[in-house]
Amino acid sequence: MISISEESSLQKITVQELFDIIDSKKQIRDIEVFEEVFITTINSHSLNFFNCKFSKLTILVKLERLTIHKCDFEEIDIKGNIENLSLININSDTGIIRSDNISVFDFHMNNCQIGEIILGQIGNVSVDKFYCFQSYIKSLALFGTFKKVFFNKGNHIDAFTINGEFNDIQIINLGLPDEELASNIFEDVYYQNKAEKNRLQIQNSSITNLYSIGQRIDTYIELTEVSCKKATFIDDFGQNGRVKIKTCNGLSQISFNSANVANLEIYNSNFSNTTFISDQSIFEKIKWQSVEWSEDLERYRNFENDHVLNDSFRRETLRTLKLNAQLQQDTVNYIRFHALEQQAYKIQIKTKKWYDGDQILLFLNTISNNHGLSWKRGILFSLGIGALFFIPNLFLLNGPYWDFGWNNWSDFWRIAGTTIKLFSQSLYAAHSFDYLNDYNPKGIVFLFDLIGRIFLTYGYYQTIVAFRKFGRR
Repeated sequence: MISISEESSLQKITVQELFDIIDSKKQIRDIEVFEEVFITTINSHSLNFFNCKFSKLTILVKLERLTIHKCDFEEIDIKGNIENLSLININSDTGIIRSDNISVFDFHMNNCQIGEIILGQIGNVSVDKFYCFQSYIKSLALFGTFKKVFFNKGNHIDAFTINGEFNDIQIINLGLPDEELASNIFEDVYYQNKAEKNRLQIQNSSITNLYSIGQRIDTYIELTEVSCKKATFIDDFGQNGRVKIKTCNGLSQISFNSANVANLEIYNSNFSNTTFISDQSIFEKIKWQSVEWSEDLERYRNFENDHVLNDSFRRETLRTLKLNAQLQQDTVNYIRFHALEQQAYKIQIKTKKWYDGDQILLFLNTISNNHGLSWKRGILFSLGIGALFFIPNLFLLNGPYWDFGWNNWSDFWRIAGTTIKLFSQSLYAAHSFDYLNDYNPKGIVFLFDLIGRIFLTYGYYQTIVAFRKFGRR
């Protein structure tokens, strides 16, 4: 990625010889200084280093322009007021750049390979514009005040910390229409913005872990066509806080932990394999369109180890999603989240006795139509209930209905036909009580028949409900 001159071409000089070059206002190039360099005064408005190697370089001056081009170093410390600071084609994968008590109007970094960059961790840093292009940085930490931060085309940052006042951060891929663009890749992003109104916009990039902490101020976060394994949002995102996710697939986990988000918007994304975690979070409004949600209940949960809290917050998450689907007249997802909410409630009360009323109702709803999702289960439930109450009746007749011997095929088919006829009659919920009178039934048969009618009617109702699931509101 980076081309740099061979070390053998560098001229080894002393610190004094370096100062002589600076004083002569010549270009500083092709030199190597082993000693620590500390620059506090300069007779020029600009300072340019080209193809140089330093152990440690400290710059504490006021400059219109500072350019470090094709250099290698162990450590650079920059302080003071600088109009334009440029890092170009730097190849120092173990080098460190520190900057505290500095004010920069334009900070450009292009085609660099640097071990660590820390801006503003100890002293104040003020940067109007920070641009980064096609650079690999193992650790980048930005503290202080930044008006605009811009990453474009092929950056790779292993650890990215953003903690300060940032008005606008954009991580995108822009270029000519036919230009092949390399995605921005970030392993871990820690985002904590203290600016009164701020925006984080990430497009066409890959992030392993995004960790965002709200500051009770209006925060806007937008992820578009982002491949992200885990995104975590914590605390209050402000009265007009907004999280927007567009065309994001492959997200394994999205978490809201004690988060207050005014607007959560999700568009054109596949969440079928995404774990959605909500722990004591509040969403004033959730809106989505063309989102594929998971049907796996375990995908909707929270952080807590205690299973009662876990299941309670899981149900609250699903209830919130259900109500927002209803507000958007999204019948399909409303039904799905309603069913998942019932399943979550069933898990929540599993410590109660088996004869608890809610336990029984949820069990019947599960086996009869899966909370309104399965009409096939409704049909099987109705046939099963009919058989469960019909077959015992055949053994409670005073007169023998059948015996367990074999006569001939003619008798077999006759008895089978009669049994099917009587079973079909029993499946009619309003059938006559005397449909077995020819076989002299015992009194208990009528009690069984009455109980069977109740469950049979329930099964028919559940089947109809499941058939009409897309017509429900």
